[in-house]
Amino acid sequence: MPYTTQADRAPLDPKIDALQPETAGDLNYAITRLCHAWFKRNGGRYLQVAIVMGTFICAAFEFYRRVASPYEDRKIAENGDVYTEFHKEVKAAMKTKEERLRHDC
Repeated sequence: MPYTTQADRAPLDPKIDALQPETAGDLNYAITRLCHAWFKRNGGRYLQVAIVMGTFICAAFEFYRRVASPYEDRKIAENGDVYTEFHKEVKAAMKTKEERLRHDC
């Protein structure tokens, strides 16, 4: 994520804070309008499509890394991991494969 300087954030923050989307649809609408306006102001060509798409992807990864992943880790700690058996099966399969490879050599 390209971290914007504190000075550059200052004029944006009040505008962003004023939006206050209440539903997922409102949030989607606000993001769509922002991106569409930026797209048109910056040339409306394929380069701008690629920049917007790349920004979406990077923002989604950053949101997952900073918000979703820690949330999921807390829920795993609270409720238990549903992948415990899967991980055991994968480890057993890998061990079996390693043993076959050693035997074949």
